[in-house]
Amino acid sequence: MSGDSEPNVSRTRGRTAKGDEQETGRLFFDWVSRLFGISLGLAYLVGFLVVTHHLSRYGVSSFSIFHLQYLVAGFWVIAPIVLLASMKKAADQFIRHALEDEVSRRPVSWRRTFFVNGITGLQTGLVIAAFAVFGRGVEGITWGIMASLFAFSVSLMGSADLAWVSWRLPMHAEPVWWANRRTLPFYLSLLLSIFFLYALFFASRLYPLIPYSLGGGKPLTVVFLLGDRQIPGIQAKDGSSRISLPYKLLTTTDRTFIVLSPDASQESIEFNRDTVLGVAVLKAPPGK
Repeated sequence: MSGDSEPNVSRTRGRTAKGDEQETGRLFFDWVSRLFGISLGLAYLVGFLVVTHHLSRYGVSSFSIFHLQYLVAGFWVIAPIVLLASMKKAADQFIRHALEDEVSRRPVSWRRTFFVNGITGLQTGLVIAAFAVFGRGVEGITWGIMASLFAFSVSLMGSADLAWVSWRLPMHAEPVWWANRRTLPFYLSLLLSIFFLYALFFASRLYPLIPYSLGGGKPLTVVFLLGDRQIPGIQAKDGSSRISLPYKLLTTTDRTFIVLSPDASQESIEFNRDTVLGVAVLKAPPGK
């Protein structure tokens, strides 16, 4: 009788373990889907701030509420954070299985926090290093920029993790000085401050390097096919040509083009679309 019960017990344990793995996987993907939904709204808001800050450097005000460029720019800002959060979640699941006994005894442990952040930091460093190596041909990408991006990533990861641990700490658990409900406001304010600085850093250093065609702020080099109307600040290539000099296109709206001004006393030129007959995008020189 006992011999028959042992295979049944083994099969039951096997089904239980398989069910636990499926449940873990389902919870992980549910978490990722919720994170994506929140990121969608956050991306639009952050993108608006990034684009507005970028254009303000050239004296341009763009406050239209609905603009696809805001969403794309926001995704560029949020994407590294979503990737980081996903890697951190995977690292946390790994550590939970590796330190299952300790997790059950102590929900908050400095060793587990250190290992999770350490593994995630290693993954993040490898991703950033690979991007820095393969992106060396991109104009403006430097090791300093990538090192700053890594520092912001680690700072965001650490403050978010400490805030989450402080919030999730069970009420009956023994509090520790660095993780409890009283420390939560401090970690949240720290997280928001670091994210604000990260958004400013991205708008000033990274967004101008992303090609315009990909939703970034790197200006396109264009020429305009001029009509009969004179456009203040826009000069023809020569006296008899209807082709303008090359200009750096900052952005467009439904009604206007906005370009950098070649005049040192001016920052930008904005003119109506209907004042030109067409626009041509020039090819970038090799390596640009």
